[in-house]
Amino acid sequence: MCSLASVAKQESFGRAGLMALSACIAYAACGQRWCEVCQSDVDKAESTGGIFSRNIMTDLLDMLKLLVESSKQHFNVNYRRRVCENVLEAVSSVICTSDVPLETLMHFFSTVPREFTDYGGMQGYS
Repeated sequence: MCSLASVAKQESFGRAGLMALSACIAYAACGQRWCEVCQSDVDKAESTGGIFSRNIMTDLLDMLKLLVESSKQHFNVNYRRRVCENVLEAVSSVICTSDVPLETLMHFFSTVPREFTDYGGMQGYS
């Protein structure tokens, strides 16, 4: 999933490409829950305290933040909402909030447009 998210840092995407990338990342993140894990991966995760290290989680949030920022270039609010939903779904599936510094989490969530985070912010767009 980290490799997939890093594509956002390396490539420039149009509207359809950005939507497809965010959907692929969300799908890959949700698949993390159900994928089969070999015993060596389980042992490695137990010895490090989790599947991903703190640095990898921070890097992943930075890469996903680029997707949210890129979606802000498009005027269609429903398009931005769908990209942000995919990114937030990926984050909630993979990242344990207790394993990431609070400052990093707050910085990530500050990139999500307020119309999606404020109470009642999307009422006119549903």
